[in-house]
Amino acid sequence: MFSDQRKSSNKKSPRGAGFYIALAVCLAAIGASVWTTADSLNSLRAPVQTGSSSVAPVGNPVSGVPYSSTAPQSGHSSEVVPSSSAVVPSSSQPSSTAAETIRPIKPSSSQKPEPSSSQKPKPSSSQALVTNTTYIMPVSGRIIKPFSDSAYSLTFEDWRAHMGVDIAARQGSNVISVGNGTVTEIYRDDLLGTVVAIRHDALEVHYCGLGNNPSVKAGEDVMCGQVLGVLREIPGECVDESHLHLQVKKDGQWVEPLAALGKEEQLPSEPA
Repeated sequence: MFSDQRKSSNKKSPRGAGFYIALAVCLAAIGASVWTTADSLNSLRAPVQTGSSSVAPVGNPVSGVPYSSTAPQSGHSSEVVPSSSAVVPSSSQPSSTAAETIRPIKPSSSQKPEPSSSQKPKPSSSQALVTNTTYIMPVSGRIIKPFSDSAYSLTFEDWRAHMGVDIAARQGSNVISVGNGTVTEIYRDDLLGTVVAIRHDALEVHYCGLGNNPSVKAGEDVMCGQVLGVLREIPGECVDESHLHLQVKKDGQWVEPLAALGKEEQLPSEPA
């Protein structure tokens, strides 16, 4: 009898253990279902992205500063820089007024800078003679013999150089200075008589045949039209008509007197 009861009890134990195992499995299944449901709910709360558009969060959850709609978003940085921080201080940017102040001003191609007084070319003595000086004739008369490398001498009856011009004038006539100048020397020449030499700018004018008592002295300054002396005889041209022999030297060379004085129109049309 006892053996039968043991057998019956041994048969009921397995049934009780299976029940608890099944119950544990059910509870595990229920727990897994709850976990899956909670995870699904969390995934539904995340922002939904479609294509290239995305829903941007309203603000920075850490700093509370709103995101700028115009500021570029970087995938490597979650920090948003306020738009005011992009403004460069005025001290680091030179203003346009300051730039214009230090910009060198260049002259236009149509305007040429004026040279300084030290760089301006100075006129030569010949230019000063032509443009700045007006001379007068020493006596009033016609030209009876021009300047020439070869002219016939009535006194010597031969051909020789005539390094001046002969201006007809009576003996005793006043001979005047052709311009302002300084008497450089007074000397006696065997052929030309008493000669008064006067420096007029770049010209040295020799007035020949003034006799032994000229009205000026060496080193004296004279004015244009001032009387230098009285006309006397020219020993080397005594056969010719009474005249003043006038010679002009420029740069150490004898030159044509009337051209040097700007009186070319008084030259005769034909040589005497």
